[in-house]
Amino acid sequence: MNNFESLKSYFSSELILVAGILGLILISVFSTALKKDLKQTSLITTFVILVLSLVATISTQFEESVSLFQGMIALDHFGQFFKVIVLVAAILTVVLASLSKDLQKAPKIEFFAFLLALALGLNVMAVSNDMLMIYLSIEMASLVSYVMAGYLAHDKRSEESGLKYVLYGGVASGIMIFGMSLLYGLAGSLNLIEIRQYFFENATDRLVLFITFIFILAGLGYKMAIAPFHMWSPDVYEGAPMPVTAFLSVASKAAGFGVTIRFFYVAFIEVSAEQEGAWVALKALDWQTLMAILAMITMTVGNLVALQQNNIKRFLAYSSVAHAGYMLMALASQNVGGIEGIQFYFVVYLLMNLGAFFVASLVANQFGTENMEDYKGLSKQNKYGFFLSICFAIFLFSLAGLPPFAGFIGKWYVFKATIDAGLYGVAIVGVINSVISLFYYVRLAKYMLIDEKTKDMAVANHHWRLTTVIGGCAVLTVFFGIYFQPIVDWVKTSAVFLY
Repeated sequence: MNNFESLKSYFSSELILVAGILGLILISVFSTALKKDLKQTSLITTFVILVLSLVATISTQFEESVSLFQGMIALDHFGQFFKVIVLVAAILTVVLASLSKDLQKAPKIEFFAFLLALALGLNVMAVSNDMLMIYLSIEMASLVSYVMAGYLAHDKRSEESGLKYVLYGGVASGIMIFGMSLLYGLAGSLNLIEIRQYFFENATDRLVLFITFIFILAGLGYKMAIAPFHMWSPDVYEGAPMPVTAFLSVASKAAGFGVTIRFFYVAFIEVSAEQEGAWVALKALDWQTLMAILAMITMTVGNLVALQQNNIKRFLAYSSVAHAGYMLMALASQNVGGIEGIQFYFVVYLLMNLGAFFVASLVANQFGTENMEDYKGLSKQNKYGFFLSICFAIFLFSLAGLPPFAGFIGKWYVFKATIDAGLYGVAIVGVINSVISLFYYVRLAKYMLIDEKTKDMAVANHHWRLTTVIGGCAVLTVFFGIYFQPIVDWVKTSAVFLY
């Protein structure tokens, strides 16, 4: 009965997504049986389901964090935050998918069903408080991601993208579950809270625990796309349909960080008795140093390789890897400010990264190009080209962390948490990498705003939905760079999880 009460009272968001998936399957059956095109019906259904799921997530009321389904799921503000990020990203992806030329010849109804299934898997990832649920939710999200990455039949790039994703994901998943089995053997429990309690009360072999930790990190790092587990992302981002790439770059990364933060901060952390709002790693496993090293490697690899990219998808892929490195700095800080910094970063990252993908998708739709040099002189083509160039420049400058854009505030919070933790070397490497990233972001902005056009690319405003989203993201990116208190208030109440 307790499980039934959990399902009825607190799992409504996920139940709505399940109902939506079943509904889209029925629509697909009816479409085939009646020989009618029900793409528009499936689009509206998907949009409504995601909005209802978002409303259900936001409206779920609880006074304090509680465990559901015998401790397998955590109902807390932390998980609720990442569910909102995933669902908002999914809603925007539906808009992008509805107008994407990538998907014109592909079945739309099934695509939207897969999108809802992926959102469901990512939502469960964000609230999993048990190794079994963590593994099942990651596998659910991963299996659907493989299909979506290779969704374009008879497209070699898409097929290659899906195959590489399967190979990388399968290896990472196998290594992770082996690490989880070792951790279960050590602690005798799958629940993260009980694992922490065991290591707090009992001595264990540090070498075995460290190896276990590395194995589990391989699976979690693959979802976050951090170096050296990022190798799949450039090829998958390039070959997958643009809406899939956009969604994976934000939602999959957000859920990956959500489950990783919960795993580390619940299973391998104890509250500091000396400093309020800070934690210390369990004596058996000091993972702060390892995470700090991975943060430096990730941001450096992402930025240096991004310098050499000419394909807009690969460019944004390596940019995404670099941003994972910045957020990893805050993860290593082991304080409340680090969690708040990561959450703030994801809010602004959602706006500026998805905004950039929307512009890239619109250009690709009309001109069939993903080459960055083809963006030269875009602002001088016509008024709409000027609008796109200005919006894209705002997203790029925000990604670079320049004021007065929201990305600057996000980086400020991340660096503040890192410095407060005494990780000065990591912060210095982060500053150097921010300077490096400025070069390739400004280079693309220069192509659009300063360089002369090399070909006629008079962009036509055929898509008011894309234009609205692009303009809205650009305005919010500037607005939250000047007035960011609403986000601060939200993340301060969201950096609370079941402990």
